[in-house]
Amino acid sequence: MKATQESQHIKKLLQNGTVELRCFESNSRLARKPDDKVVWSGVFDAYEYIRQAIIFAEKKGMDVYHTINPLKIPAKNDFLKPFQRTARDADIERLNTIFFDFDPIRATGTPATEKQVGDALSQAHRMCDWLEDQGWLMPTIGLSGNGAHLLYQTDMDIDDAPKLRGLYAGLEKRFSTDTVSFDVTVKNPARIARALGTTNRKARRRSSCVNSDLITDGAVILDLAERITPPKAKRVWAKPEKEGNPGKYVKNWDIVGQFSRHGMYIEEVESGKHWVECPWSSEHSETGKTDTVIWEGEWPQFQCSHNHCSHRRIDDVIAYFGGAA
Repeated sequence: MKATQESQHIKKLLQNGTVELRCFESNSRLARKPDDKVVWSGVFDAYEYIRQAIIFAEKKGMDVYHTINPLKIPAKNDFLKPFQRTARDADIERLNTIFFDFDPIRATGTPATEKQVGDALSQAHRMCDWLEDQGWLMPTIGLSGNGAHLLYQTDMDIDDAPKLRGLYAGLEKRFSTDTVSFDVTVKNPARIARALGTTNRKARRRSSCVNSDLITDGAVILDLAERITPPKAKRVWAKPEKEGNPGKYVKNWDIVGQFSRHGMYIEEVESGKHWVECPWSSEHSETGKTDTVIWEGEWPQFQCSHNHCSHRRIDDVIAYFGGAA
């Protein structure tokens, strides 16, 4: 790992609290299925230990990520290990980072070109300038290898997290284009981001950043969230027929209404087909607006394109939301 801006960024995260390092190994002999990625993780609060873990992961050819907000989980400062329980939203202590991700629109599974990465960075700078006019201070600006990141340092109560959903929705309407997607799924407190300074294996590029230590006031962030949150869509969903058992297929189950009520609905693609946030998005290495699709109708359906969700079906979604009710 580089010892300049990128290491300063990691040290800043550690100053805020405990950090989980989460690394994804492809083509591992430990994988249960040939195309599965094996997840290695560890929890740290000391730079020298997390740095050694990053060096190990880089030598093993892994994609390296970390949590962006401090954890309640005690640090072990141990070796990375596979198949460990990873951090969830309930494990986050405070909100110290507001994370924005710009990703070039391209065919699934393909790396971005240099021009596409440049387009993503230009769009990130556009939003950075606009947020500065709203009172936000300079963020850490990162190149992930396939896109651009903005990481705003702040200090907010974890209870403020739900208020940020409207912020992302409002920014997406302003800054997504035909060529660059603003990712609305990276708003959850336990979100992971690429460890800047490490290698993006898909793009075969080293990520980088320009670090900032400036802290944006949480009140400024919440004020903008309130001002740009889009109005709730006025739509009447079909009343579900309570047939079947919790966790099983349910005829006429109100799948769109469920995702909408839980703040995970994105938009309608075409009649009966919708983009949503995956309930298991925290397990994804990367996310995009079009990754997860649902279909409403007599027998609703669910599909997420990520390897970690290849086994998920509609019965898993029904169980996640607590059954047919």
